[in-house]
Amino acid sequence: MNIRDRRVLSAGILAACLAAEILFTQILKINIVYTHVFYIPVFLAALWWGFSWGVALSFGFAALHYLFGFRSAPLEEAVRSAVFFGVGTSISLLSSVFRINREQMITITRENEKQAELFRNLFENNPDGIVLCDKQENVIDANAAFLEMFGWNIREAQGLPLADVVLGEAEEYQNGVALGRRIIEGELIDQKVTRYRRDGAAFPVSIVGVPVHTDTEEPISCCVYRDLTDLQRSYEKLRSMVHSGIETFGQIIEQRDPYTAGHQKRVAELALAIARETGMRDDEAEGVYYASLVHDIGKISIPAEILSKPAKLNEMEFALLKGHPEAGADILASIDFPWPVSSLVRQHHERMDGSGYPLGLRGDAILPGARVIAVADVVEAMASDRPYRPSLGLDAALDEIASGKGRLFDARAVDACLALFRENRFSWSAAAVEGVSGKY
Repeated sequence: MNIRDRRVLSAGILAACLAAEILFTQILKINIVYTHVFYIPVFLAALWWGFSWGVALSFGFAALHYLFGFRSAPLEEAVRSAVFFGVGTSISLLSSVFRINREQMITITRENEKQAELFRNLFENNPDGIVLCDKQENVIDANAAFLEMFGWNIREAQGLPLADVVLGEAEEYQNGVALGRRIIEGELIDQKVTRYRRDGAAFPVSIVGVPVHTDTEEPISCCVYRDLTDLQRSYEKLRSMVHSGIETFGQIIEQRDPYTAGHQKRVAELALAIARETGMRDDEAEGVYYASLVHDIGKISIPAEILSKPAKLNEMEFALLKGHPEAGADILASIDFPWPVSSLVRQHHERMDGSGYPLGLRGDAILPGARVIAVADVVEAMASDRPYRPSLGLDAALDEIASGKGRLFDARAVDACLALFRENRFSWSAAAVEGVSGKY
């Protein structure tokens, strides 16, 4: 290679480096993340840009070469330098592209590793139990809280059906399997159920289950378990306090009206049985029971002489007595019960045809719970001794509500009450204690 050729080669390499640096700068500005999908177009673009820059710069170099007095054929040197420029520029550009791609992929990998570590920490350190299952509902992974909650270790639990881990041989096993299948099929689950530890001990939990779609074709399920044992204990304690408080309220009026001592408790027991017989939800039936325990608390505003009067009340006295539902509702209105106790107390003397008091409500305007209390109140009052008369007997009381069925009293409540007594499924002596103490 003569001196002239070496000059051409040197100039070509210099131009290639300059071109590559310019293009490299532009690529950095664009900040494209190259993946395997884009390698072929990147190669082609690099070669095209490289030769384009090479040809342009080489012909420019050849023109300068000729102007400064070199006598060799400028076209020959231009073609030779174009090849040098193009190859050098392409190699430099491709090297820059791969370097950028590698640096960006390293950055992305590090970010992914950080995110994976973050999610792993959230998974492992979560106070709620979390378990991941495959399409067959076999355990893939579980965090420490889940394993401690159910008494397993991860080596034993992995690969087992989730129902075996959380239910064992319990009667709810098939329901647990069906629940897992619903999650895998895409349903979001949020339930409060009973589950079983490895030693067979039952405890209440809330379950939130969601399907998770991964890079694989098969979805997995993620279930979050929260132990509700402490919450249930607190609720039971609070409910016991509420029960005691309401019973105390009921005893206040009974101290002023000894002839009706126990009346509210017996009405509450019968009302609870009727509410259950009509298919009322447990929480609604509970509200009916507690409202019945204090349904006559408004009588505290009535003079004791009227309450214990051995003769029939006159018109003015009866007018005063008719104010006790409203007075009772006002007393209870400031207490934040989880049930409409105040409204139930206000409406317990309303009648289906609008002939009741104090509001003259009719039909569906009367709360279902108040309709139940109305039936229970009449039956207990007629079947018990009153200040102005002896007991009329249970048969007379049942005949009274039967004759007023649909007109004065709610038909479903009447049918339920009649069925309870006629089928011997209720008695104040024993069933009420079982029904209230056991459930409420």
